[in-house]
Amino acid sequence: MMDKLLNILRSDPDYKNFTLDGQTIPIEDYLEVRPEFEDEIKKYVKERRLSIGPMYVLPDEFLVSGESLIRNLMIGHQIAKR
Repeated sequence: MMDKLLNILRSDPDYKNFTLDGQTIPIEDYLEVRPEFEDEIKKYVKERRLSIGPMYVLPDEFLVSGESLIRNLMIGHQIAKR
């Protein structure tokens, strides 16, 4: 999915924005196997063509504790800042 998304962002400057469902884990997983694309992903985030976060994973708010939600947000923000 990420390879295809990066191809779209590269080839279509009119493609305004893609949102990764409010989570950062897809980026972290992708960069584990394709670390050579980190700078390109950062570029699209800075250009606001790729939206990531604020969550680490997308939780089911009704099944987890408040502390889990806060920690999820904290981790998501830390990853998004990198």
